Amino acid sequence: MTLDVEHFAKVRLLALAEDHGEDGYGVLRDYLASASRNQRSYIQSEIDRREGSPYSGDMVRKYRDDMLWKLEGLLWEVG
Repeated sequence: MTLDVEHFAKVRLLALAEDHGEDGYGVLRDYLASASRNQRSYIQSEIDRREGSPYSGDMVRKYRDDMLWKLEGLLWEVG
């Protein structure tokens, strides 16, 4: 059931972005611009930490500064 909830949340997030004409880049850029310095530092440290992960390391190295759906994938792992 947890996987169903996670999948639904991801699909909904991407659908909302698409419905508003977003491609993911703007959403991520706006989110990071609105985050406090501490929040951005925390996000960066979590992404850096995931680079060594056998589960998400390849994704971090390939998509480090890329679109919304890659960031949300990492955020689900954080939770």
